[in-house]
Amino acid sequence: MLIPRVRALLRQQRILPSSQSVPDELPALWSRLSVCALCLGQVALYEVLSSVHRLLLMAVERRLLLSTTYLRCLGGLLAGVLRSIATQAGVTPGVPALAAHQMAAVRVLAARREPDEGAVPRDEVGDCAAPESRNLPVYLAAHLNRLVVAPEALSRNAHSPVNFLAHSRACLLELNLLSQGARALSVLRVADLAEGLAEVHRAVQIEQVCPAADTVTLLCSAHQSLRTCLNHAAARQSVPDVRAVLFRLHTWLESAPPFAARSRGDNVLVLARTLTAGMRSLEDALVLMSADHRQGLPMLRRQLADQLSKCLQLEEELADAEQVCLGRWRPRLWRVAARCAGEIGLPVRMRLDNDALRIPRDLVEMLLPTLEIAVRWLLMSSCHAPGRREVCPGDGVLRLCVRPRLLREHLVLTLTCAGGFAPQPPCNALPDTLLQALALLGGSGVLKSGDERKSHIRLLLPACAPRWDIPGKPL
Repeated sequence: MLIPRVRALLRQQRILPSSQSVPDELPALWSRLSVCALCLGQVALYEVLSSVHRLLLMAVERRLLLSTTYLRCLGGLLAGVLRSIATQAGVTPGVPALAAHQMAAVRVLAARREPDEGAVPRDEVGDCAAPESRNLPVYLAAHLNRLVVAPEALSRNAHSPVNFLAHSRACLLELNLLSQGARALSVLRVADLAEGLAEVHRAVQIEQVCPAADTVTLLCSAHQSLRTCLNHAAARQSVPDVRAVLFRLHTWLESAPPFAARSRGDNVLVLARTLTAGMRSLEDALVLMSADHRQGLPMLRRQLADQLSKCLQLEEELADAEQVCLGRWRPRLWRVAARCAGEIGLPVRMRLDNDALRIPRDLVEMLLPTLEIAVRWLLMSSCHAPGRREVCPGDGVLRLCVRPRLLREHLVLTLTCAGGFAPQPPCNALPDTLLQALALLGGSGVLKSGDERKSHIRLLLPACAPRWDIPGKPL
């Protein structure tokens, strides 16, 4: 399947105008996919993903212009990558084809790049000069969050494998970004130290257990040195020598035993297959963006947001995290909104805010049926108003917004429906099914009507799983 696309890629050599660039979410998706592949022990697949990630970072920094054919083939490459992840094998037969596909794209970009727009990385196309990038320091400062507090976070979670691996995975994502950015800005000591630290974090992720105390001490010391180098670079001072730190990191890597990839559960397979199925729509969005940048970019951003949330779920399953993101609600809520739209004959647009909030894993599944009841009732009651023939005044689109927030020991969910009628008597009270579901969870709810075309439901739910084993007080 990939061979015809490679041939088409080599035949076509058009370049996008300089005003067109890929969104920032696309490199983030590749970076997370590469870490997932590394956690599954697929080192060859990880190398393919890393090479793609380097090119996408250069495109975001406006140092490289991606060809139209490269964007068209990127969706097919994504689908092949997720199929390789879903097989759970160490080295799959499709990995060499993916590597050949990526290298063919690199050769096209190297042959047709602009003279003043920088170059492709040295290890892929030969010698190149480190270009200047004005926006790169700002881009790095906005995306480096975990590295700033890495020494304290790793030391604090040294006895908690789940939390330690989560922090290590987050550091690995940012170290890959920092190493590429520092090398582009010719801050070579920072780049070398970031790459050395990334190698140690990769080894820790493959093992998937909490490392020994000396390894934790080595990581904390190296991260402290990296933070010192970053402070010197930010103050325009000379960066300290890092050869001693690199020697300790390389010594540890040489003495560390080889790690075997661990088998994963059924949830990982299901999520990987779901990601693979969703890559077809992402491929269509990339094709549309290559043809019409203005129309294709919004669609691409929506597809990337959906795929990023699925990648986060895959990371949580890989780490067996105790707390998971509320973004897991998005697919189920979309299905409820789609069914309501089919029944009322009107389009429904749904938005889930603050989907990065984390609550216990069991509680996420426990609260979802109650939230589905509330979403369905709010949409149906906002569509039809008693005593009125008009249905959904205005542009005929119902807009649903689900906004969760944490308030002490409670999770406050605000559901807002705009574009329809606010529920009127006798429909201005919450239904009995919703009240009963809230009572079982120990929560409460209230309906508030803002104006004639907007209504709100505010649900107060527990933010920790209830203790069902505690006996109730006798009457």
